Amino acid sequence: MTSSNTKNKKLKIGIVGGGKRCKTILEMSHRQRPPKVNASVVIVADPDPNSPGYQYARELGIEATTDLEVISERRDLDFILDLAGVREALIRLLVQKGSMIPVLDAITSNLLYDIFNVQKELIDTRRSLRQTKTFLERVINSIQEEILVIDTKFKIVDANDAVLKAVGLPKEEVIGKYCYQISHQSQTPCDSKDHPCPMQDVLRTGNYSQATHKHYKSDGEVRYYELIHYPLKDENGNVAQVIEIGRDISDELEKRVARQAKELKEDYARLVQEDKMISLGKLMSSVVHEINNPLSGIISLSKLVLRNLEEGATDEKSLETTKQHLRLVVSETIRTSKIVSNLLSFSRQIRLEVEEVDMNEVIRRVFSIIGHKAKLQNIVVQFKLDKALPRVMGNFAQLEQSIMNIVFNAIEAMPDGGDLTISTRRDDADKQEVVVEIEDTGPGISQKNLPYIFEPFFSTKGEAKGVGLGLSVVYGIIRDHQGEITVKSEVGMGACFTIRLPAYEPESTY
Repeated sequence: MTSSNTKNKKLKIGIVGGGKRCKTILEMSHRQRPPKVNASVVIVADPDPNSPGYQYARELGIEATTDLEVISERRDLDFILDLAGVREALIRLLVQKGSMIPVLDAITSNLLYDIFNVQKELIDTRRSLRQTKTFLERVINSIQEEILVIDTKFKIVDANDAVLKAVGLPKEEVIGKYCYQISHQSQTPCDSKDHPCPMQDVLRTGNYSQATHKHYKSDGEVRYYELIHYPLKDENGNVAQVIEIGRDISDELEKRVARQAKELKEDYARLVQEDKMISLGKLMSSVVHEINNPLSGIISLSKLVLRNLEEGATDEKSLETTKQHLRLVVSETIRTSKIVSNLLSFSRQIRLEVEEVDMNEVIRRVFSIIGHKAKLQNIVVQFKLDKALPRVMGNFAQLEQSIMNIVFNAIEAMPDGGDLTISTRRDDADKQEVVVEIEDTGPGISQKNLPYIFEPFFSTKGEAKGVGLGLSVVYGIIRDHQGEITVKSEVGMGACFTIRLPAYEPESTY
């Protein structure tokens, strides 16, 4: 019983000396006592009532006196701290009063003060650390980038609000998980060559690492992240933890890809137009010849009409002859106009409009421009066009250019004449398609070159005949129309190009 009462008894302390050290002890005693010390200051004595410890004691409601005799008369004190260095005078006073209260000398009192002071600094430091931690947490949580703290076993130690928002999980379900479980929805670390783990780089080298990663959300959505990993090292220079800072760049990448796709589309349009100009250049000699013939006829007929008029031939036979000459002038003029009109139409910048296109009409348009060149080279052209051919959905000018390029190649492959067969048909065997076949009797294509003929800048004609863009442009046009183009050829056996395009079947309305 006695032992328990002694253990639970609250010690009462008196202090002599009301300076700054006294105030520090009072602050500690008032705010938070040292661990396992059940004691309190009940009286302060100092001859100077303006001393800081004296004043603070009064603020706390603790007895304060300027007379040492008052403190020596207290019988309830367990001990007295001498902070003023008056221990001997105080002991004499206590003896006179018949008191046996122990007095701790200045050295012991200063030591006790130092303990209190250290405790006070420790509390202040803890408070400062809590404030700093709270401040840093607020700063980190306000950052839009996703921040993880990961230990060397790949386990997540901490995560900011941006991470929790991105993964849609509370913090307690993220802390302790492996980083790859949260960011990749995987049970194993990233270790593939095309998807290296920057965390492993940091642990191996001790330096920061940067990478672009695919992260998988719980719903299967793929997001692209730019990751930077910084090592946190211990006092021995070893990596203890790693800070991962991640930035979602998916939207930025999407915009970048869209911008590049737009630029490529514009470059492709320019390339197609340049290819058309090359085709026009090849046409010029034969077209000039073709236009020159009707123009020569028009000039000759006009001269005949003019001579008849000058000679005053007014008989019925002369008038009928003049009318016949004028009809021929009109006919040849219309013919020339059509040639020029077709050339102008072909040379215009392609407007990317989709419409119903009749491939038979495309072929007829091509040969209205290029037919004379085939005749000049003694090439016999045969048409096998399906009259019931369904239409396709596409751009007329682009499809016209694709046929023009293939026909050009066929004509150039037969400088000494040959046969050129153009056929169209509907193929319903596997799927509804419109098939166009262009077959020539030229020298053919070697098996070595056959796999490369649709590649840009590949050509077997030499620099004088072009840069090898024609068939690559054709390939791009047909692909853009959801079709396909193939070629069969053997050396000495000619070549056959086959174009397949989806047939357009308009829905019937009742």
